[in-house]
Amino acid sequence: MSHGHSKDIIDNPFIYTGNNHNSKYRISPSQFGKFVSTHWTWYREAVLGLDKFEGNTASVIGTCVHLCAEYAALGKPITHDMICAWLDELPYHVDIDIEEVKLQYKEPAIVLVNQYVLQHKMLYVEKDLEYSLTDDILVSGQLDRLEGNTDECMIVDYKSHSSKTEPKYIPQHYKTQLLSYDYLARKNGYNPTRMRLVYVSREIDDRYISEKTGKQCGKVHPPKVTVLTEEVTQEDRDFIDGMIELFVDTIEASEKYPELKHVIWHDPRLKEK
Repeated sequence: MSHGHSKDIIDNPFIYTGNNHNSKYRISPSQFGKFVSTHWTWYREAVLGLDKFEGNTASVIGTCVHLCAEYAALGKPITHDMICAWLDELPYHVDIDIEEVKLQYKEPAIVLVNQYVLQHKMLYVEKDLEYSLTDDILVSGQLDRLEGNTDECMIVDYKSHSSKTEPKYIPQHYKTQLLSYDYLARKNGYNPTRMRLVYVSREIDDRYISEKTGKQCGKVHPPKVTVLTEEVTQEDRDFIDGMIELFVDTIEASEKYPELKHVIWHDPRLKEK
């Protein structure tokens, strides 16, 4: 497929075109861990529009891998030419090496698709979920994958990493993200009983020439899939339900007492002068 035809098939999935929600405040599962750990950071980014992460080479590689997994699960055609065309349309960004992305995404994508995506049955892929906490506050996000059935399902999220050390457990910030999806799934009529991170690594070449022997040391570590699964417990749900209630209370307190925003969000930069 030629580069020029990609726009005729689908809008560029790498370019964010906004959302249609009318809520004053919106938080996604991917942001919720930030609210829990450093809520002042979430406020500056999501509400004030400051200090936003605009992406880098690694994050765009991860987006390519996710996109390939989505298309493969849905049986939709996708080619390297299509991805290159979309990447070439991205605005220039000093932290994104497009040519590096084109070289690095393919092998992890192939491994993820062959070793996981095509080996497991899905209920939904890229499932949009949302729930209005109040008239002004919305929690919403797009879940990578839901497996099982409505009565008993599993939340699945893909993560890319570039370490030769295989992940051994689900980190707390990712667990908070998964539990936020559990909350959304429950509010939308599903009953998740398990949560899963599917890691896929990039190829890592740590070969070098020893100064002492002059011989080559190290090796090439090919892409690898690591699957980490945990049960969703009542304690987990009590935690995430409580944190979401705290999120609502924090927003409402910030609205009611604007002179105390610097106290509520633990950020002295917000103090009214």
